Amino acid sequence: MWKSAWWVVGIVVILAAAGCDQREGSEEAASPEAERLKEEAAEAVDAARDLAEAGKDEFAQLMETNLDRLQEKMQEFRARAEAKGAEAEEEFEQQKARFDAEIAAIKEQLERVRNASGDAWEETKQAVEQTYEEIKEIYSEVAEKYD
Repeated sequence: MWKSAWWVVGIVVILAAAGCDQREGSEEAASPEAERLKEEAAEAVDAARDLAEAGKDEFAQLMETNLDRLQEKMQEFRARAEAKGAEAEEEFEQQKARFDAEIAAIKEQLERVRNASGDAWEETKQAVEQTYEEIKEIYSEVAEKYD
């Protein structure tokens, strides 16, 4: 999705540059064409920005939905750990504390995703994905014992 947005912006910039490479004698004839290209370039940049914003929001919403599901399932595991006794409950609580710390970290990262732009958005997205993988790893450990 991002690659296509940047591809469109690149094409528009190239077209705009080509339109600006007019000779002095044809300045009057090129002026309406140059203005049209400039407007198209501005529209393409706006469209790419809108696409990026939609992508960020969609990504953040998907992550939050996934996190909500994992948190709900962890509550089910808590009940199962409690049923297994004090030792199992204590072990679960230690893993749950790690899980909760990662959840807090990813929620901060998701807030940064919503406010990020350009390269910062990509870097922040990668950090969120890495943290999400850590959360899934903790979840898998817990599920293995209590599912």
